[in-house]
Amino acid sequence: MALSKCGSFTVGKGWRRTIGWKVGNGGRLMPCRFWLGMDEPRATATALAIESIWVGLQKPYWTAEAWATAEAIRVGTTAKDAPRLTAGALGKAMATPKTVLTFGGLIDRYRQAKMNDASLSDASKHSIACRTKSLERSPMAQEPMASVSGEQLSALVRYWLNRPLTPKGEQLSECSSRLIVKTARAVCDWADAVGIWLAPRRFDDIFRLPKHASAPVIVTYSVDELKRLYKSATADMRLLILLALNCGFCSSELATLKRQEIDLQNNSICRRRQKTAVPMTWRLWNETVKALKRGMSHDGELALTNRNATPLVWYSPKRARYDVICRRWLRLRKRAKVGHGSFKTLRKTAATMMRSIGGVEVSELFLAHSEKSMARYYSRPDPKAMAKALTTMRRRLAPMFILQL
Repeated sequence: MALSKCGSFTVGKGWRRTIGWKVGNGGRLMPCRFWLGMDEPRATATALAIESIWVGLQKPYWTAEAWATAEAIRVGTTAKDAPRLTAGALGKAMATPKTVLTFGGLIDRYRQAKMNDASLSDASKHSIACRTKSLERSPMAQEPMASVSGEQLSALVRYWLNRPLTPKGEQLSECSSRLIVKTARAVCDWADAVGIWLAPRRFDDIFRLPKHASAPVIVTYSVDELKRLYKSATADMRLLILLALNCGFCSSELATLKRQEIDLQNNSICRRRQKTAVPMTWRLWNETVKALKRGMSHDGELALTNRNATPLVWYSPKRARYDVICRRWLRLRKRAKVGHGSFKTLRKTAATMMRSIGGVEVSELFLAHSEKSMARYYSRPDPKAMAKALTTMRRRLAPMFILQL
């Protein structure tokens, strides 16, 4: 075995040999160099013994146990003294199982970074926490990031697109599986941006999602079901139903609606949608204005709160989500004998009606979706078209406001 000499042969240096890899502080693999002393025959025998341990190791890096044995051989002692010897500078540089950055550990780092990001809303942080928790169930969660390749990432994408079973034994929905894949890409993008991990070649191709196998089924309420729900609702719940149909608000948007965004004199609400930050103005129906005058909070910043002035949707320090609106909606459905749909189904119902009245552009305007085409550079949306569509939708929903059956 040929050994390389460190510059000149001086006391304290001697023969050296690079054998295997170690995991650095940033999670990257680094070559591991052994100093073998100044006696060439002994250095050759020591290098052969250490290399035999490395060849028999089933890991792409030195583990703590294998490193302790190799270090004991290097200094000519027994493995019993290895823990004391590995406390030196070389031992501190070696990664123990706790310091090896795995894919699961990277997910946790990403989640903590997003939880500490002041620019993200509580709803966004809750979504990130839920999706990263699901992503931690990946088969490669314990795989060291230093050895993660493009083939392993491709297998990860295939695993989630095949819609595995959830912890409850139910098959994962297609929408959820695609969201988890997008979260996996966001984690890898973040790791590459901060320098923790180097993305492989053709990274974009790995995470390119196929088209949906089938068109998504959009569940909506009929006018008769809306009438039963509205009739069975309390005054506070009727206000939430009206805002969901009139403006397409879901529970998070209702919980963050501010009093200054409501203009009762001009019968309108002007605000930026929380998810897309797109500014939009909605013309309010007379029923919505009357309900707001009766039920809007007059204290604090929020327009809609619970009776004890707490938000309708709030998050615990551990990012658990508490949605009062969804709980009220389940009770309302039982009273109205409507067996399907969530509170968000009202938004889907309103958007479907707006699309049938004014087309796709008007429905996207109503939902305050971000513009996805070059049309925003060459055309301007017409708010009058949405106002006309809202008036037409109100006429279609007229039977809903006739409470006498």
